[in-house]
Amino acid sequence: MLSEVLQGFRKDADFYKARELMSHFPIVVMLGSNILIKSAEKYRY
Repeated sequence: MLSEVLQGFRKDADFYKARELMSHFPIVVMLGSNILIKSAEKYRY
């Protein structure tokens, strides 16, 4: 779900702010958060 939300941000500043804010929520690791964030970075826009 994290990557799906982060993919929706077009502006880098918004993406990084949302990523920072969402980092305060617990993450249930299925594939690893680094893979999810990389996926979000690749598939934005």
